[in-house]
Amino acid sequence: MTRDTIFRVASMVKLFTTVAALRLVEQGKLSLEAPVPDIDPVTAAPQVLDGFDPAGKPVLRPAKRPISLHDILTHTAGFVYRLWDSEALKYYKAIDKLPTAERSKLPHTPLMFDPGERWQYGGNIDWVGRIVQAVSGEPPDAHFRKHIFEPLGMNDTGFVISPAQWAREASGHRRQSDGSLKAEPMGNRSVEG
Repeated sequence: MTRDTIFRVASMVKLFTTVAALRLVEQGKLSLEAPVPDIDPVTAAPQVLDGFDPAGKPVLRPAKRPISLHDILTHTAGFVYRLWDSEALKYYKAIDKLPTAERSKLPHTPLMFDPGERWQYGGNIDWVGRIVQAVSGEPPDAHFRKHIFEPLGMNDTGFVISPAQWAREASGHRRQSDGSLKAEPMGNRSVEG
């Protein structure tokens, strides 16, 4: 490693997204406690999965209250990763079996619980990124670069690394059966959050 080694930030993009949203709160463009902007039917009129009928069709109901930025930032909005939530996985399998016309009437992302009722890690910060884009009028990568990375001198931070940066990229390693680590090429040159 050297002082200029390039690392993939992966889920650390969540930190940059949160900073961007909180900057907008400081500027009075967003509120932590007010309902989030109506950027999508999922946030404008959130639906909570309330179980399944005897035929296995999802039963939804309106959320008890709107989703706030605070809910999303603290993973208490009701969004989950279907990979880690059996009810969410069951929902997506159930809607896949429905005719297209019926499926299109259901939310692509229902809440698994009412906003503020509990915590569960999920795709919340993805929604924050969409909110930042809607409110700022800038795509997240451009917004981060202009308002976070450049002012902090983070010149090597971004969503896609340049060919010049590839040579400085840290290798990934995989544990071998004998316990040693073997360097592996990184392959895809885009950085995702």
